Amino acid sequence: MGFFAPWFLAGIVGIGLPIWLHLLKRHKMEPKPFASLMFFERRTQSSVKHRRLLYKLLMAFRLLMIALLVLLFAEPFFRRSTPVGGGERLLVGVVDHTFSMRAGNALARAKGEIHSAMSKRAPTEQGQIIALGQSVEVVNQPTADSDELNAAIDSISPGDGRATYGDLARYLRTLAASVKKPIEVHLASDFQKSAMPNGFAEMQLPDSVTLVPHRVSSGKSPNWAVETVTAPGSVTDPKKVVVAAMIRGYETDAGKKSVILSVNGKTLQTKTVDVPANGRARVEFVGLDASYGLNRGEVKIDGADSLDADNHFNFGFERSEPRKILFAYDAREARAVTYYKAALEAAGDSPFSTEAVPCDLIAGQTPSKYAFVVLADCAAMAPPFEQALRDYVQQGGSILITLGPASLSRDKVPVANLPIEGSRYAGRDAERFLSATHVDGGHPVTRTSDAFEGVMYYQSAKLKADPPSRVIARLSDGSPLLVETPIGEGRVLTFASTIDNIANDFPLHPNFVAFAERSANYLGRAVDRPSSALVGSTVELRSVKSAAAVEVNGPDGKPVMSLSKAATARTYAFPKEGYFEVTRAGSSPELYAVNADRRESDLEALPQETIDLWKNTGHTDAANSDVANPEQAEREHSFSPWRWILFILLLVAIAETLVGNRYLGEVSGESEKPLESSKEAA
Repeated sequence: MGFFAPWFLAGIVGIGLPIWLHLLKRHKMEPKPFASLMFFERRTQSSVKHRRLLYKLLMAFRLLMIALLVLLFAEPFFRRSTPVGGGERLLVGVVDHTFSMRAGNALARAKGEIHSAMSKRAPTEQGQIIALGQSVEVVNQPTADSDELNAAIDSISPGDGRATYGDLARYLRTLAASVKKPIEVHLASDFQKSAMPNGFAEMQLPDSVTLVPHRVSSGKSPNWAVETVTAPGSVTDPKKVVVAAMIRGYETDAGKKSVILSVNGKTLQTKTVDVPANGRARVEFVGLDASYGLNRGEVKIDGADSLDADNHFNFGFERSEPRKILFAYDAREARAVTYYKAALEAAGDSPFSTEAVPCDLIAGQTPSKYAFVVLADCAAMAPPFEQALRDYVQQGGSILITLGPASLSRDKVPVANLPIEGSRYAGRDAERFLSATHVDGGHPVTRTSDAFEGVMYYQSAKLKADPPSRVIARLSDGSPLLVETPIGEGRVLTFASTIDNIANDFPLHPNFVAFAERSANYLGRAVDRPSSALVGSTVELRSVKSAAAVEVNGPDGKPVMSLSKAATARTYAFPKEGYFEVTRAGSSPELYAVNADRRESDLEALPQETIDLWKNTGHTDAANSDVANPEQAEREHSFSPWRWILFILLLVAIAETLVGNRYLGEVSGESEKPLESSKEAA
């Protein structure tokens, strides 16, 4: 028997408290009125009898309660031995086939180690083969057939995933709970340091598992890798595209590397970069000549090293024509068009182009032809065209409306129908301007804190924005500055000022470029699709309500899912490197360039001390060589009776309450009797 928290046993001194209280209980007499005491004899009453223990049963319950409470906090436990389980041990062979095992002949050596371990088992002992990659894959069920085990080992092919030893330990804990026999695990791996989980406790092994490590790599080999590639997922102007690559050296000396950019198998540019010893270097390619549609890009470095598989990096993009924006402006002031176009051009390769039309000529346009519509201080519009705008928004279109002197002649904002309660004017020469406050940083258009920072507003409209409209930013006087109004499937953004450098100086600030770009992407529903993904990452195939089939083609151009899965699966996890095409119903194909996690490129191995510490987290007496008969092996368990102690404590507390109520009732009854007799005498 032992205690998990023996220091709580010091609380046993609290047992003296009930004894002290019971000994100090004094005998109390009620004073009685009497005519004269002259005929009473003077004497001293002994107090010994008043110091004796009273209510011994009640005191016993109280002493027992304190003792049980102290015992509960001290957490006693008992050790008991139980048989590990009859039968022979189970041999588990684990072959690491992660991306790093492509270095040299590491995978072949790992298979050889597991072949050798399985050949040494007893004829009646069962074996099981596991492939450790992006997940723990059980290759076969436990069997004593040597041919089946050897075939399972040989079937393991090189993988592109990344594993953690925490996943393996989690599986072994589950296996140990279902297999009532000792388990001997032979792990053949390069024991990559980057495979360590976040916490060492995740690698805890059960006490019935013995780990036998087989290191198949020294972990000191130099390796070059293309660590990352930054490229846009959508391209409209190839001349403005910048592709940036990061070249990394692991355990390498300083040197020059030749970096090649290619698209669809065609080499476009080659550059040389100086990489410091065991460091990084950035290389940029300006311009990306490609055909319209989906394109497969690649950045690679020349030369061979320990791990050639990471000397290239895949990326994908789609080239398309810019989508048009219908920009309607007040013919008396056309500077808003100039500022808006300049902002989109300064933002880089924008997927939009602006088509400017004066407000009085906009009635002849068809809104559905455009990505979204901008109404820059437009006054009265033809009712049929305004209705066409409402229908356009109802069906999923978007509008950006700016309010100036011309549009303030209306009572309500067009389409959005926000009431215009007035306007505010201030001279530019006086310090009476307003500034933007209470900016909603969670909205895509204003997701940075400096969205309107430093802008001075001299003229603005006073809007009334009630739900379901959402106020994204307010002016310092509390009036709304930017409001979003949902209408049907679409949205309307209302800006309570202009963008022509008259009502404010917003177009002169750098954050106007960010505002123009983000609002265009938000209203035009431009999808910022990443140019690459990692092995093991997932892509959403359909929403919950969608039942249409989705086709996923692998790097070889063939479907990777069965018809049933293609009709029901909500997500798909990329299992290996290469280019995958996802085609949803009613949509054009999407390209995903998948690469291995570059943490696998760091071949540094775990120190032997860490591996030994991992082995010692689990132990099995039955698996040790000094145990002659595994059927007689026993395993120690710790058993804590805290639940029983808590249950007994509850019963004692109830008994103490009942006994205490009875004694208190007797005392109160005795104290009332003299009073009653005195009343009768009176």
